Amino acid sequence: MLVLKDKYVLHIPCVKWVDGQYQPVNYKAVLDGVAEKLAAAGIDAMYYEKSMGRYKGREYEQLLVTVFCNAIDVGSLFIDVCKNSDLQQEEYAYEHNGTLYVCALAEGGL
Repeated sequence: MLVLKDKYVLHIPCVKWVDGQYQPVNYKAVLDGVAEKLAAAGIDAMYYEKSMGRYKGREYEQLLVTVFCNAIDVGSLFIDVCKNSDLQQEEYAYEHNGTLYVCALAEGGL
């Protein structure tokens, strides 16, 4: 029996906030980038669903991506993909074993 003890939930926004308006982003490219990094680390499965988020009074659609693993820093992989994406968010969030981590990377954004 395989037991995976770490649970990550990655929050991938489907839009960005620019000049008072939402603009779509290529969130699928972020999802693909995360999948590639996970596969390189030996993780072949992730589960995701669309949900709604709220930040600074604005609602937006997002993907919640769940990954189970052992001893792999999925959060760092995720942030690395976000830094090199067109998401251009003010902050990025992920959960690890029930704790939410919010990482500020850029000015402006959602």
